[in-house]
This record gives sequence, structure tokens and C-alpha cells, in this order.
Amino acid sequence: TGMIALTRGTLGYPDQAKALMREAIALARERRNRSSETYLLWWDVLQNSQFLDVEAALERIEEVKVVSREVGMEAYWQPYCDILEGWCLSRMGEADVGVPMARKGLDTAIEYHLWVGVVYFAALVGEAMAWNGQPEDGLALLDDTRSKSLTVGEMWKEGLILQIRGDLLRSLKEPRPAKAEAVLREARDLCRRQEAKFLELRAVLSLSRLLVDQDREEEARSELGGVLEWFSEGFDTTTLQEAAALMEELDGRS
Repeated sequence: TGMIALTRGTLGYPDQAKALMREAIALARERRNRSSETYLLWWDVLQNSQFLDVEAALERIEEVKVVSREVGMEAYWQPYCDILEGWCLSRMGEADVGVPMARKGLDTAIEYHLWVGVVYFAALVGEAMAWNGQPEDGLALLDDTRSKSLTVGEMWKEGLILQIRGDLLRSLKEPRPAKAEAVLREARDLCRRQEAKFLELRAVLSLSRLLVDQDREEEARSELGGVLEWFSEGFDTTTLQEAAALMEELDGRS
């Protein structure tokens, strides 16, 4: 049920995803399966961070810490918790605390040879660094981690990785808008081929912001409107709220 929940969220059904995840966690608790509960709680961290629902992600991170400690797996989960907690804090404006925490988690994960998903986690750390005024360092970290990853060819969260890379290119002190646009369109197209509608929305939201920077409001409106109108649920997620706010702003300019 937990994996189905993650998939439903990625496909663009956040409300269904949240309900399924709650059901899975409740079942694990009912059966007193603490190990499964830890994994499900972590998957909910990933899901909420994907929705950009930071407070919900932070609540689940604290639960992961408690349960993993009880089952004797604290050392395994701590690096991942550090990465996501640091990312959440950075997004909330506490990057001076969040970035060192996230970077420590990533370094520990690599030290422990926890390579699965490491490029995605490096992207999150890089994004946090950009929020701390270090986009160049964030981009370098992402690209360096990808080059050194032992899981070459892994496509987990590739659409989000590309989206974050595009945002990093856009936020450089000497921005590279043409390159950023190409990467964001690549992210959009990949998510579209995968039918990952929620990830497509995130890519298009970043692309639309870049187009607005270049006074290309009509293109941005067309891009964003084409994806946003598809959604029938999940309007309480931060991503959809940000997309709707930008769409309203663009409509007001037309």
C-alpha cells in the first residue's frame, strides 16, 4: 500500500496518495510491525517533500527518528533524516542551520556507501545551498555527486533532479537561462513520458518562472495552464497552491 501511495502521488493524485499512506501506516501500527512502520513513515517524508509540504515532512521525520531508535536502526536512518530535515529548514528560511545539517547527512550517507538515491539527495542539498546564497556550490555538488555515484544510470527521481538542476542554473550569480530552459524542458518531457503528472507540474512551474523572468508571460501562461487544468485534487499541497498563485498572476497580466 505504501508504494502504491507513492505512485499515486507521483501520477498526480495527492489526496488519494495521502489517504493510502495513512492507511498503510495505521495497519503497520495495528500489527506492531515497527520496521515496516519506519519505512512507511520515511516514504511519507519523501511524499510530503515532493509536494513541498514542509511542515508535514518535518513531523514525519521526527516519527522516523523515534521508531528507528526503537528498532535499533537509528544509524541507518539518521543520514537520510539529516538531509531532509536540513532541506526542510532551509526552505523555511533557516538555511544557516539547514545546509550544514543536510550536507552532513549526505556526507555520512556516502561514507556509509548508501548510494541508492544519492544523486536525488545531493540535488536536495544543492537546492538548500542555493537558498543560502550558494547556487554555484549547490550545482557543483550535484554534478560532482552524479559523476561519482556508483549507481550510474539510476533514474529514481530523475525528473525532480533535472528540475532542481534547472533551478540552480537559473539562480547562479551569472545565470545561464538558455541552459536552464533546456534542462527544465528536458525535465518536463521526461515526466510527461513517465505520466508523472505531479513531477511534470513541478518542472513546468519552474519553467514558467524562468519564462516570466524573460518577459515571456504568454508562453508561461500556456505552459502552466496546460498542466494545471489537468488536476482534480491536491489543491491543499504547496506545489499546487504556488502554481495556482502564479497562474492567477499571469491571468491578471493578460
